[in-house]
Amino acid sequence: MYIKLERSISLCLTGKEANHNILRQTCIQHLLQNSHIFAGCLSSDTSATEITFCPSNIFVQAALGARSATASWDVPTAMDASEPITTVSNYSPGDSFDVDTYLVICYLIDNAGFYSTCSFEVTVTSSGVVIDRENPVLTSCPTDIIANASPGTSNTDVSWLAPVASDNSYSATLTVNRPPSSSFAVGSTEVTYTATTGHFVTCSFDIIVVFTDDSTAPVLSNCPSNHTMFASQNAQGAVVVWSILTAPGNSDDIVSITSDFSS
Repeated sequence: MYIKLERSISLCLTGKEANHNILRQTCIQHLLQNSHIFAGCLSSDTSATEITFCPSNIFVQAALGARSATASWDVPTAMDASEPITTVSNYSPGDSFDVDTYLVICYLIDNAGFYSTCSFEVTVTSSGVVIDRENPVLTSCPTDIIANASPGTSNTDVSWLAPVASDNSYSATLTVNRPPSSSFAVGSTEVTYTATTGHFVTCSFDIIVVFTDDSTAPVLSNCPSNHTMFASQNAQGAVVVWSILTAPGNSDDIVSITSDFSS
């Protein structure tokens, strides 16, 4: 059953009184009693209905030269031990809406008078107006970054490449709470980028700064001596093998060794 509220009851349910659950429940029971369907006063059911379907926001464009449009939607559904379930709403599918945004509130009420609410928006725009329904997109969001604190300090400057923001309708605005090259203290700090149009999307990563008191350059050990090799007869060169160098540091930092030739 689907009942459209009379204006007086609609105001009671959707106006300031909607902040007071007792008054709202009284309005609903009054409606049901006057509609001769509130038959479950003595039911043992004490649970609200469980909504199984609620429409998403609806976007409608008025015809050229028109200032209103008709909007339709599938009626919300619910399940409950005390059926039948009655749907009460301030608007009905097929209603005409002027250019604007409207909040549709549906009450799904069981036979014992308990209910749950479902709400969604109906937006009507003038002909030719672009309706942006999608969030912007952020690509190339950095992964977590681990950095060493500067020697003798408890912080360091950290840089990275910012993600790229795009949108299907508008130019997206990109903001961040901590820009690249900011100074970060020892510990973990979350960096969040937000891309905004009429909608928004975020991406986050952590800057992890670890403390180090290492102010001494690493020392190479096991450095091979000079090698002299003879090429085989008619050969243009020879393979040379040497021991791998090591570079133990005086901290927990990982030491990287590079060379212009490999063993």
